[in-house]
Amino acid sequence: YHLFLSHTWATGQDQVALMKRRLLALMPGRGRTAEARQRSAPKIFRDVDDLQDTDALEGYVASSACVLIFLTRGYFLSPACLREARAAVQANKPLIIVHEADTTKGGGPLAELIAECPADLVRLIFRPRGEPLLEEKEMEGGSEAHGDQAD
Repeated sequence: YHLFLSHTWATGQDQVALMKRRLLALMPGRGRTAEARQRSAPKIFRDVDDLQDTDALEGYVASSACVLIFLTRGYFLSPACLREARAAVQANKPLIIVHEADTTKGGGPLAELIAECPADLVRLIFRPRGEPLLEEKEMEGGSEAHGDQAD
């Protein structure tokens, strides 16, 4: 996979589905036939579309080039999300953090969502080199993007 979408079902399912649809619309496959376009289109992992075995979550992360964490309330309280985040960090995958700020969509203040993160992961996900978070940038729909983990 080119991208692994990590999110909690309770507060991120709809937003992540929309992200995947929009990303695929922005990067259509190339080719003369529908089959060729399908083969060359970006491969984006989303659990409801691609997950066949929950025991293999770490394998799906390992087979992905990059991991996007859609940060909402409860993300770090979800055992599956923690497995995905830990697998991404252990495999040194580049991370994209998208912060949902809208409380009506499961989001919240960034500091509160980071406070849910286990202490051993905070510095690895949010401050990989002891640096402050990058300046927050508003994105369409109320989500905010933050820097990634790897160069």
